[in-house]
Amino acid sequence: MLDLLAFEAGAFFVTRAKSPLDARRVYSAPTDRTTGVICDRRVMLNGYYSARKYPEHLRRIRFKDAESGTALVFLTNNTALPALTICALYASRWQGRSISPLSGPVPPRPPVKKPDSPTTNGPAQHRVVFAHPHHRRGDAR
Repeated sequence: MLDLLAFEAGAFFVTRAKSPLDARRVYSAPTDRTTGVICDRRVMLNGYYSARKYPEHLRRIRFKDAESGTALVFLTNNTALPALTICALYASRWQGRSISPLSGPVPPRPPVKKPDSPTTNGPAQHRVVFAHPHHRRGDAR
């Protein structure tokens, strides 16, 4: 319900859709594929809990980037803005950063430095000793 109140107040979201999106098409809007927008659809979520938590229609926009050739799928609750504007809004959040989902492949991660190990069987084992203040070394009880 909080999402519906936020939308009525003028707030909306634009996010990337996960690949196993469980939704059914309700309506397909006509698109101009020369702009990069492949399809603009209204969908409803199929999952039991998803549909109960968000019963309203969502907008699913598939966009193909001309530079990299990658197809991206966006989800939004905004039905008023043009599809290309929704794609541009998502791309604009990456401006000023070196990595953009619309700019091509992600650079490789730097290698993780592993701790030195005294054995070849596994990582180094660290011995932790907890000492009680009343039990000192050399105290025999």
